[in-house]
Amino acid sequence: MRPAPRVVPAGPRRHARRTPRRRGPAHVGLAALLAVVPLPLAGCGPTTPTPPPTASPTHSPDAGDPIVVNSLPLPARFDPTDTDDPYTGRIAGLVQRGLFRYDAKGKAVPEVAASVESTDHRVYEVTLAPGWRFSDGEPVTADSFVDAWNRLADPTHPKRMRDLLAPVAGFVPVAAGTPGRSSDATDRGPARDRPTGRSPRLAGLTVTGARTFTITLTHPHPGFEQRLGHVALAPLPDVAFTDPDRFATRPVGNGPYLLPRGWSARGVLPLRPSATYTAGDPALNSGIDFRPYTDPARALRDVRDGRLDVLDVLSPSSLPTLRATFAQRVVDQPVGRSTGLAFPVHRAPWTGKDGSARRTALSMAIDREALAVDVHARTRDVATDLAPPVVEGHSPDLCGDACTLDPETAAEILDGVGGLPGGFTIAYAEDIDEGPTVTAICADVVEHLRVRCTGRPYPTSEALRTAVASGEETGPHLATRQMAYPLLESFLVPRFLGDGRTNDTGYADPITDAALGRALATEAPERTERLRSASRRILTSMPVVPLLDVHVAAVSSPAVTDVRYDVFGSPAYTQIRRPREG
Repeated sequence: MRPAPRVVPAGPRRHARRTPRRRGPAHVGLAALLAVVPLPLAGCGPTTPTPPPTASPTHSPDAGDPIVVNSLPLPARFDPTDTDDPYTGRIAGLVQRGLFRYDAKGKAVPEVAASVESTDHRVYEVTLAPGWRFSDGEPVTADSFVDAWNRLADPTHPKRMRDLLAPVAGFVPVAAGTPGRSSDATDRGPARDRPTGRSPRLAGLTVTGARTFTITLTHPHPGFEQRLGHVALAPLPDVAFTDPDRFATRPVGNGPYLLPRGWSARGVLPLRPSATYTAGDPALNSGIDFRPYTDPARALRDVRDGRLDVLDVLSPSSLPTLRATFAQRVVDQPVGRSTGLAFPVHRAPWTGKDGSARRTALSMAIDREALAVDVHARTRDVATDLAPPVVEGHSPDLCGDACTLDPETAAEILDGVGGLPGGFTIAYAEDIDEGPTVTAICADVVEHLRVRCTGRPYPTSEALRTAVASGEETGPHLATRQMAYPLLESFLVPRFLGDGRTNDTGYADPITDAALGRALATEAPERTERLRSASRRILTSMPVVPLLDVHVAAVSSPAVTDVRYDVFGSPAYTQIRRPREG
């Protein structure tokens, strides 16, 4: 009989037993939960102040050439509600605007909303600022939001981002295909009849006027309004319902830019300032051209040769030369992203307690410090939590011993569960230069555990995501989590709720589900402590092994000025300018 697996709990970190080595530089879930878990009533009060009236822009766009920026290859159709591609999200955030937008520090500030008020964190009264229009001239109304949110929840065409609406009353039956009564309780008469293509209606959404609507949640949810800046909750024009295919290729939005040539996955995608946008984040340039790259080295050559103005995907090996050449134009800034090793916990050999022990052993065999310093030239930090430090509630020592290099204990744990006969592979994306990270991890595993480990490359991030989602990829994969909105819950609920929208590990634990539900119904600081407690439980089984907290590593050419990055790692595209001649 083999010995029982040794469990290494998450908790305070002890002194690491390191093997010094230097490497050379490298080239329907939440809503159902909330409906059944009794949740305490949180404190009451207004959620947002009423902002000043919508103002006209104080600057006119520059007359110079458009700003040329990088992207990854884009999907064939425009649908920011159904993609995890960060560049689609960025572009959508420039073309569409919701009730809120996020400032550089991640704070939600009113955009289309004049006010969002609640006295109990359950019923929210929304009033839209006057004067908002889509780029085709159609007014932005309460119906524009309610119809868009109903569409997001519609089970006919499930969307990856629909769990953003999980707390809203009626989400469970609509998502399950049994919507019940209409979301629009106001008798608006025959004029309220909806064109073909409208979706089943959420009971918790009620239009009360042309610029007012009510959001009713299943249970109180303090902080709910923070998610309302996500672009998946932006309003939609009529064409999105009457001719969805046209909208997917020629999107119409209410943001500071429009797409004059429509959406295309081929070649450069141009964005130009929208004359109908008159709010607080106007375009100060003549436009943004997104140029897709699959080869970071080629993109860097284009920056040096003056064909690309802004590049935010850099190989760590290029940083020393870039710092010497571009000086202050090189940015190295912590952002809301974290990288981990995600395991399919429902597949052998990663199932059960033995699988958890194997994941813990691998975690303790990885030299994170060498990854951060030698592989990534200090553009990464050692991860100690499932969320990065820029997120409120991050813990500097949550993972403890399980995330500390200790080859001897790692080997002992792995031997206790029969090892890893046959070894394993790690899938990764080549277009964001993940190969060196996987090579280094596998070198650690081979050296410390004597287990065969090889990388399995995918040409693009989208190809890897598709393979994981479809089940074609059956092994662990390198996964970088981008902050959806600036709360700790955004790193936990989608990934670790039993049927969370980005739960690609198969992790399912009713105790964790209940703990997350209770946390979401409480105010800070108790909310933060409950989320940390849920994180500790998740880390005891390690469905995702935390590795690194990510910086944005970027460079801009001398042809542009005012290039700044927000906490999400995205340039403030509207603010980038070309120096005025003369």
